[in-house]
Amino acid sequence: MKKIAIITGASTGIGRATAIVFSKADYKVGLVGRNLVGLEETARLVTEVGGEPSIFECDLRSAASIYGLSKAIDSRLVLHSVDALVNVAGVWHDEERSFANTSLEAQDTAGIVETANVGLVGTVLMCKYMIPLMYNGGSIVNMSCQFDHEFEGIGWVPYYAVCKAIEAFTLALSAELTTSNICVNCVAPSYVASEAGKRWFPEETSGEEVLFPEDVAAEIFRLATTENLTSEVRIMKYHEE
Repeated sequence: MKKIAIITGASTGIGRATAIVFSKADYKVGLVGRNLVGLEETARLVTEVGGEPSIFECDLRSAASIYGLSKAIDSRLVLHSVDALVNVAGVWHDEERSFANTSLEAQDTAGIVETANVGLVGTVLMCKYMIPLMYNGGSIVNMSCQFDHEFEGIGWVPYYAVCKAIEAFTLALSAELTTSNICVNCVAPSYVASEAGKRWFPEETSGEEVLFPEDVAAEIFRLATTENLTSEVRIMKYHEE
């Protein structure tokens, strides 16, 4: 029986690359996001590599939508345990701008709320509702971002705070699940040459050592599949051969 991985933020970038990596390892993948067109393209790419995708359209800004997602996944699985949950979805830009280089008082209130709701609250609720579906044990991998110190958070304080909260949540949840056979880890990459990364940070996402979505996806897979590995926050600064 194939294992099952649920991946948020699967419509593009790191989430899409992660879905492909798990599919190549013979996992069935549940693709979660609100961009249906992007999810359909990811499903097409997963199918091309021999994978079995299922699309779950969900607005991670909404607790009700996440609860409904858990019920949809449960009914679709029919007694199959979720083996891996990967929380990639996060918000650090909209269609018009990134949220970097903006003082807190100048930031859009709706953008701050969305950053917290998708990145932190969405991650917490996905874990809350997916853990009961991991009755054979499994692995959770959360997504943060690499910041060396608080001064690197200047200009996008809400996103910095959300990332640090996700890391703290990862460690606390790992401790809480010690006897549950569920491992919890986090990956925190620096600038990634995804479509959004290249659009908003062209200088930082160029050069030989830049990270690509595939680099982060490979590390996510390692964290999710290494036996008994838990409580790790994996910092990724550069592409590694």
